[in-house]
Amino acid sequence: MSGDPHARNSLSQALDALPVRMRTVVILRLAQGLSTRETAACLRLSEANVKVLLHRGTRALREARGAEPVESLREQYAFGAERCDRVVAAVLHRISRF
Repeated sequence: MSGDPHARNSLSQALDALPVRMRTVVILRLAQGLSTRETAACLRLSEANVKVLLHRGTRALREARGAEPVESLREQYAFGAERCDRVVAAVLHRISRF
């Protein structure tokens, strides 16, 4: 997916089309890997509500894209800790010269 900008854009558009609460649940559960309980606590929802919203959101993404969204979401929204560390180190190095 990382090499296909059209696929990334398609996923972003499909996510944007979801209602905000549903989109938030999908991102927290599938992209960020939070548990149902953690997601419920973050959003002050019941665990049952989180499960329903996740199911409906995942189904809507599949219908919009015709593909399994889980891996695509994890890949697109993954936190690149090593890359982030390199970027932060480079920025700090540059600003330390001022």
